[in-house]
Amino acid sequence: MVRLVVLIFVVISFLSACSSLPSSELNDPRLAQSSEEQKGSDNELIRLDEGTHHPAVQVLLSQAEEARQQGRNRQALSYLDQARQIQPRNSAIFYRQAWLNYQLGNLSQAQQLLQRAKLYMNTDKILQQRVILLQNNIDARSGL
Repeated sequence: MVRLVVLIFVVISFLSACSSLPSSELNDPRLAQSSEEQKGSDNELIRLDEGTHHPAVQVLLSQAEEARQQGRNRQALSYLDQARQIQPRNSAIFYRQAWLNYQLGNLSQAQQLLQRAKLYMNTDKILQQRVILLQNNIDARSGL
């Protein structure tokens, strides 16, 4: 029992230490798509699990993508919430949550999450472009 408690403590400590890494170290250089893919997707996020992230976050993003593909969008959002608990300042996670809320028609929630993504934004040009595009889409759908 003591070993289990120690193991849990070690895992939590590890995850806490990783969540304090600068977001530039956590961003994915592979977020960029080929120009043909960009034309087809209009720079929108295609998969919730794209990119390289902390291993625990990557698992959660993969689970979120699988849930999204199966039409379980609420479950996908739950996985994204768990990923955000591990990396609370990861703008890419906020963006994914905003994008999924936008897809679900939850525009005010998408707007709030997008503002948080902007708050923690770094120099990732692809993510910046996607945030701007999503903001424009939200504004257009909201009639702003």
